[in-house]
Amino acid sequence: MLKVLDLFLLALIADGLDTPYRWQRQAAVSTGASLPSVRRLAGLGLVREAEPGPRSSRRFSLTRSGRSELGNFTQYLQAALQNANLDAESMLRLVSIAYVQGEQDLARRLLKQCALNRENRSSFDDSTRTPVPSGLAEFYSEALARYEHKKELAAIGSINTLLERTKPRPPRKSVVAMPRRKPR
Repeated sequence: MLKVLDLFLLALIADGLDTPYRWQRQAAVSTGASLPSVRRLAGLGLVREAEPGPRSSRRFSLTRSGRSELGNFTQYLQAALQNANLDAESMLRLVSIAYVQGEQDLARRLLKQCALNRENRSSFDDSTRTPVPSGLAEFYSEALARYEHKKELAAIGSINTLLERTKPRPPRKSVVAMPRRKPR
């Protein structure tokens, strides 16, 4: 199985973003992360690099195998649902691909599972803390625990906001009145 970033790059290339510059500018994928990934993809025969363009720009395209691998995306999403302890970027990349590919239900399930996992991991009990820790180690440990707890709460809030934004909406009723039929 591919790494999430590899899969995301395949999806970006399929979507027309075919250069490391565009990945960085339009999809917030650093060159330092994308170049090793695209080398892996090329080594697997999933992408090919075109001849260098102006100013040595690098363009990539999907091979038939790359398109086929991207077609197996639902399997990647199902695997992620089984182990939803993903880092935030991986989770958001998978959800973005799923949402754009019409797999909104699976995207929402992954978001819910990731939020639940984060809630379960974020166990900070403020009642057991001393008012002000006296030693360096205790002070640092408590400060770090509080920071991580707040970060998890913010991540959960962000996931819940995304869930709300991607909620399926009921079909809209027509505002055009249907003509009445005359009784016979």
